Amino acid sequence: MSRSFVFENVNYDQRAISLSNKILMECEKHSILQTLYTTQLEFNRKSIERYQAVRGMSFDSLLYCAEGQGWALSDKGEVIIKRGQFLVIPQNEAIEYQGNFRYPWSFFKVSFSGTLSKAVIKKLAERRMYVNVYTANKAQRLRYFDTIFELLSSHLNVERLLECSRLLWRFLSTFTEDLFSSLIEDCDDAFHKDWLVQLLGKIKCS
Repeated sequence: MSRSFVFENVNYDQRAISLSNKILMECEKHSILQTLYTTQLEFNRKSIERYQAVRGMSFDSLLYCAEGQGWALSDKGEVIIKRGQFLVIPQNEAIEYQGNFRYPWSFFKVSFSGTLSKAVIKKLAERRMYVNVYTANKAQRLRYFDTIFELLSSHLNVERLLECSRLLWRFLSTFTEDLFSSLIEDCDDAFHKDWLVQLLGKIKCS
């Protein structure tokens, strides 16, 4: 199967990848990677299947609806997720989600962990309980996802994992305009704060 993962390629209906426990342990120990790193990636096209995230999951997730619409149900209630909207799934939260039978959704799901993961998911969820809408840079957003998937599908080393981490930050920042500014302000670790400032500068210059 081709590794090409651009959304316009409609020759596949589903793709997913998960990092091994060995790789995750390496990320947890690395001074920079430990801030935020990808644990799983998933794409589903025109899906009406029902999915469940059970309590006890040790990572946070963001589900982005690129086409169609779906719904999600948790202890906090039910929400409809339409094209261009996204759903945040905090770790250890039980939730069900499914595509609409009349308008099946195509969605991208990114799961991540790290010392700043909780702060990131909180920032992403600020505008509403579950769903935020920020539709700018859609094409770039999907390219970031595609590139991360490509990197994680190949032989992994520290350099590739660092690039995946940088791309993950870029991907998540397309969903809220001030992700970095608030995290930098609240970060107590001087080393990590300096790294975030540098990364923000690179993103603004790109």
